[in-house]
Amino acid sequence: MTTIRRLLPLCALLVAGGCNFDVPDYNAQSINALEQGATPTAINTASVGLLVASRNFNSSFLTSYVVSAGEFGREGMELDPSNAQHPVDRLNQIGSSEPDYAGYGRAYILIKQANAILTALPGVTGMTDQQKEAVRGFAKTFQALAFLRLNAVFDNSGVPIDVDIPTSAPLAPIASNAEVKARIVQLLDQAKTHLTSGGTAFPFKLSSGFAGFDTPLTFLKFNRALRARIAVYQQDWTGALTALGESFISTTASLRLGVSDTYSPNQGELSNQLYDPTCRQLFSISQNETDAQLQADGVTLDQRYLDKIQKITPKVVVGIPVAHCFKIYSTSSTPIPIIRNEELILLRAEAELQTGARASALADINVIRVNSGRLAPLAADPGDPGLLDELLYHRRYSLMWEGGHRWIDARRYNRLAQLPKALPAHFIFPYLPLPLNECNPRQNVPAGCKAPPGI
Repeated sequence: MTTIRRLLPLCALLVAGGCNFDVPDYNAQSINALEQGATPTAINTASVGLLVASRNFNSSFLTSYVVSAGEFGREGMELDPSNAQHPVDRLNQIGSSEPDYAGYGRAYILIKQANAILTALPGVTGMTDQQKEAVRGFAKTFQALAFLRLNAVFDNSGVPIDVDIPTSAPLAPIASNAEVKARIVQLLDQAKTHLTSGGTAFPFKLSSGFAGFDTPLTFLKFNRALRARIAVYQQDWTGALTALGESFISTTASLRLGVSDTYSPNQGELSNQLYDPTCRQLFSISQNETDAQLQADGVTLDQRYLDKIQKITPKVVVGIPVAHCFKIYSTSSTPIPIIRNEELILLRAEAELQTGARASALADINVIRVNSGRLAPLAADPGDPGLLDELLYHRRYSLMWEGGHRWIDARRYNRLAQLPKALPAHFIFPYLPLPLNECNPRQNVPAGCKAPPGI
């Protein structure tokens, strides 16, 4: 991320109500400068800024997208010994007063920055039409990613999507869950058209997290991977299989192959905030150990559990017993995956299962069982609901602490009541209400501002 640091030192996050706020002034480039006679350098600098904005979804424990979604899905818990109220807001009741709750404000910084780029592009001289198309595909893909993350957290609360408006305009309406998903699909498919016409190179350098996906046509494979994910969330199984066929899915490539947000401890850059080397604050739930399947020797736990979680001396933190923490992010520069090959194989297995191709689904599940969990392959289809149970087990352990996948899956398959509680007083919440800074400026308070009932 050194190139990003040099190009785009981030200013402080300032979010006004209703998502009507100006894009931050990166390197003295104002919105007017982008929209009125922007230069290729300004466009390229602002485009690299989208990588920074994506990385900043996990800029602190309190507002991290991965931590928030992972905690609500009971993959782990963020228990700050110096902030006893915070876990109460997550586990006992929903608190929505934080202005950047679960990356909310970060998402709209990214979306508005991309809108400024898209508005400016037609008037830019010194860029070829192919380069402009490449930038359009890049920007719209990142907008889709931002909305995808928002939708994963806020779901039926909805979020604004028509935010390409002046700060003086009326507040953008709150779109429904289905409308947000449709907008994600629209952006990804528009981006595909742009990227296909985007030539052989982007006019700017991507971070190392996009190694192998840093040209318009290879970046398109990343775009199609995201398209497969949202298709599965929409239960568009045929669409998911089509998108997967255009992605980077491979049963012979590394399961780690994919795209990541990158971090660095260097001065002026952002380190990985999920790095907790002393196990002070980020804890794995005990059920991750007790629910882990056994390897072929009948003794050794699932390799993913061993690779991702470590035991610690049992203790009580803010009233909650803990005995395990995460070791997934082993340094302050460890990347956080956006999407990778292991997820794609499991997405295909799910689509195959739902379309009746059970033998193919079983084959893909066995790829993950053997290569990721070091478990013995399943010799036969366990039937219903056994094969779905098996699929969701592998999504849980393969994608743990990467983006709230267990919460999303429990919601999709009506299994929220099966998620564990550390204490009897805790609740499981299906999604989050909109932040107060989105709700307070509105005369007619949207339904999404009301906290959903817990289980």
